[in-house]
Amino acid sequence: MHVEKAGARAKIQVVPDVKLLENKGFSPAAIKKILKVVEEAREEIIDAWESYFND
Repeated sequence: MHVEKAGARAKIQVVPDVKLLENKGFSPAAIKKILKVVEEAREEIIDAWESYFND
């Protein structure tokens, strides 16, 4: 998934595990928070993705 804010961008892998793939402009603290939020919402993200692309 992609995260963008104020000119910063990050690419996060969700499957099979949450992992940072690319970061351009986010601080280490911001990346840590982003990864935590994605990890906590991982199942919801996967469900939404599958619902959108499989319907």
